[in-house]
Parts: sequence; structure tokens; C-alpha cells
Amino acid sequence: MQIDPIIRYRNLDPSPAVSELVGRRITVLERISDRVTGCEVTLDAPQKRKPHGRVVRVRLNLHLPGPDFAVSRQVAQGSARDDLLLAVNRAFSAAEKHLKRQKKKWVVSTSSIMRRSCTARSRR
Repeated sequence: MQIDPIIRYRNLDPSPAVSELVGRRITVLERISDRVTGCEVTLDAPQKRKPHGRVVRVRLNLHLPGPDFAVSRQVAQGSARDDLLLAVNRAFSAAEKHLKRQKKKWVVSTSSIMRRSCTARSRR
């Protein structure tokens, strides 16, 4: 990754455990695709409290060559800490699936270009 990841907490106290989880998940994304140039993670909890629990949102922006990719997930099921970890995992899982699909498309398009250039050379 060319740019250091940015982790922002809004209306939440920064947690070393959550920051470590985000760091590990970013490392996994880098292993899946070497095209990731930067990453911004925003962990957000609205100020309004609900009677049944607190909504936790995670927004993940991946900087790639070409258009950037953004994922947003929100969870409101149990305790705020568990919801935050669940939302982080869901957002990163969605990003991993997207990167795997993009990588497969990139490999297929690259191999078809290589085949076309090889057949063009053989015709000469």
C-alpha cells in the first residue's frame, strides 16, 4: 500500500483491539490485491441512543487505480463493542469479495489480450 491506512472514530472511543482487527483485515486485502493504494476506515455511532441498542456503522474506502471502491455496513443487534466488531468484519468481507471478483476479471481480460497478441504475431 502506497498510503498509510487512515482509521477514524466518530462518537466512539478508540479501541486498540478494533484498530488491530482493522489492521489485520487491511493486510488480508493487500494479499488479495496488490492494486490497493490506500484505505480509509470510518467507525461511526450516531449520537442518538435507541431504546433497543446503538447503531454502529463502518465505512471502508479503498483507493485503487481507476475508480475507488466504498463499502458501508451497519449493525444494531447487541452490545456496542460486539456490533462494532461484527460491522468491521462484514464490511471487510464485502471488500474481499469485491477484490476477488475484480482480480478474476482482470486476469481474464489480461489473458485474452495476451492470446490476441500471440495470434496476431503468428499470423505475420
